[in-house]
Amino acid sequence: MSTTVQHTDALVHRMESEIAERNALIQGLAQDAAQRSEGDLTASELEQIDRAKVRIEEIQKQLIPLRDASRV
Repeated sequence: MSTTVQHTDALVHRMESEIAERNALIQGLAQDAAQRSEGDLTASELEQIDRAKVRIEEIQKQLIPLRDASRV
């Protein structure tokens, strides 16, 4: 395996891990809200979810060319 492919694979893995972490954050916030008596997300939680979603979308856009390059 070439060094370039190894670097690409490492970057893809890091980005996929970050997506998993952001998804876990979103799920955790939703679970916390569900366990509270009012069951609503706070303004802070909504903001955290919005930021996590934006970051996930940014990463997914970056992953497209990296995955395409690794197939070549």
